[in-house]
Amino acid sequence: MKKIFFLLNVLLIASFVEAQTGIGTTTPNASAKLDVFSTTKGFLPPRMTNAQRTAISSPAEGLMVYQTDGTSGLYYYNGSAWIYIINSTTNVVSVVNGGTGTTTSTGTGSVVLNTSPTLITPALGTPSSATLTNASGLPIASGVSGLGTGVASFLATPTSSNLASAISDETGSGALVFGTSPTLTTPTLGVASGSSLALTGTTVSNSTTTGALTVAGGVGIGGALNASSVTATNFIGGETPIYLSANKASSQSIPYSAETIVTNWDGTPWINNYPSAWNSTTGVWTCPRAGIYEFYFTATLEPHSGSATGNEFAVLLFLNGSLQSIEDFWAQTSSYTRAPHASTNLIMSLNVGDFVNTKIYQNLNGSAINTISGRLYFQIKQLPSRINKQ
Repeated sequence: MKKIFFLLNVLLIASFVEAQTGIGTTTPNASAKLDVFSTTKGFLPPRMTNAQRTAISSPAEGLMVYQTDGTSGLYYYNGSAWIYIINSTTNVVSVVNGGTGTTTSTGTGSVVLNTSPTLITPALGTPSSATLTNASGLPIASGVSGLGTGVASFLATPTSSNLASAISDETGSGALVFGTSPTLTTPTLGVASGSSLALTGTTVSNSTTTGALTVAGGVGIGGALNASSVTATNFIGGETPIYLSANKASSQSIPYSAETIVTNWDGTPWINNYPSAWNSTTGVWTCPRAGIYEFYFTATLEPHSGSATGNEFAVLLFLNGSLQSIEDFWAQTSSYTRAPHASTNLIMSLNVGDFVNTKIYQNLNGSAINTISGRLYFQIKQLPSRINKQ
């Protein structure tokens, strides 16, 4: 009888071992070996410090504990290392353990770390700084904000017309040129700051210069050069020489013993190809172009009487108010009645703005004497070779 009872107990125990165990439930889940059920209490795994956890000898794979210090939370042993599962503060899985490291996320795909990540079509927002190396696919024309008007179009398609649209203080139009051998189409050079401008094989038309312009080899072009009437010549610099041949149709009274400026050159000039330089009313010619010029002045007085031997009649050339040349007529006898005549000529190197005028002096008979109408001539000719004074 005792043997039968013992056998029944063994069978019951074996049956109990092979079945599921339920704590707090009589119907444990069929898939669980141990099913703990409660609506008021939880499951408490072994609790220990970090030192105690790492001191476990030969932990089994899958062994789980709750660490109470340091980075507290659940840890399990994966066969080679303890893995931290849950962050007890934020309730998220850390990145190093395969989580996102955040409570929210956007996008899809694999989690990436901060060293050399591969991002597929990311929306970066507004980063405070970024370095792009070997980047491609960025739509410059529409994908970069904060650029000025037209800048994105120029960066995407760098043409001269797009550059002109991207800047706002340009002048002129056409293709972009650079400093070496540019081709300029009807440029307005303005006031050049350089000391020289090299023109090689250049045709100038409808242009105005002020100041002294050095064309080549020290050759100067003076101020206010209107080149619309300039024709090609063999003259140095390519410009037409300046000429003036003026005459005085009326007479002028020349006082006794006083230098008198010849004014009101009212005759029609034989030639005057630079009218702005000549003031026929004041009799002053102002040099418009640096160079070497030849001047010629001649005058004739009316016949008179009462001259004393040795009395003087002279024609004079002045540069910037200073006497440069004088030619005298000396009375040879008393009571001289013939019309005295005198001429002077001079070659001078002039700079732009220098001015030249003529004067007459006489002390022949103690009174004023008139010039003969139409017998005063003033001629100026620019010579082909000249010096450019700076």
